[in-house]
Amino acid sequence: MIYKHLIQKSLRRHCLQSKTFSYVSVPIGDFEDFTLKAIRILKESQCIICEELKPARKLLKYLGLDFYHGKYDEKDSRVFLERFHENSSDDDKLFLKEMLKQVKRVSYISDCGSPIFEDPGNGLLGLLKGFDIQRVGGVSSLSYLMMYLPIHIKQFEMFGFLNRETSIRKSEINKIKSSKKCTFLMETPYRIQKFVKELEDNFKDWNIVFGYRLSMDDEKVICGKISKFSSKLKTLTKGEFVVFIYP
Repeated sequence: MIYKHLIQKSLRRHCLQSKTFSYVSVPIGDFEDFTLKAIRILKESQCIICEELKPARKLLKYLGLDFYHGKYDEKDSRVFLERFHENSSDDDKLFLKEMLKQVKRVSYISDCGSPIFEDPGNGLLGLLKGFDIQRVGGVSSLSYLMMYLPIHIKQFEMFGFLNRETSIRKSEINKIKSSKKCTFLMETPYRIQKFVKELEDNFKDWNIVFGYRLSMDDEKVICGKISKFSSKLKTLTKGEFVVFIYP
């Protein structure tokens, strides 16, 4: 145990001395699900890059971190907060590239959950020359919702977000229907009603495990035939959700 502790201490000292970029998983809802490692990494960061500013500010305030946004100042001891998302311009990327030359400890966080999958964070990889890259795990909406599955599965289809282009989206839906596999789906909160209508139109005889605002006090998980629960699903307001469907 002492030997293991010394190795961990040595690795931590190396990370603080070298240029380190951390993809940090954050809670999917309840901030009490933060891991101790994630909290430590974020508190050691000089700069935190986020998907959206509003949820990031809320999260950093919860951790008690002083931060600022705007123009980077290497003399400012507060954490510099910068946004990077799928619509970031070339100028935004150039700004980040220049800023990254001036810092040693940087973290990236999604709005919730783990970065990279169905997330703009993978677009940063090309800007990280000279950085040691580490990943910090945490709660996943996928594994969380799997605990509610009423069936035992050895395999499932990880589909994520359906394409927004209508013809491609229809093709993807038909592919899921023909596969007849248990499938994990994601969608943005503001499209919840449209998504439920698509499920009703295309998978009414399938079963659903619908996870809404997982880990929060008002969490809802609805299990059963889509045709039976579609009316109940339509009453849900904007909120984070993920779904398993299966024949």
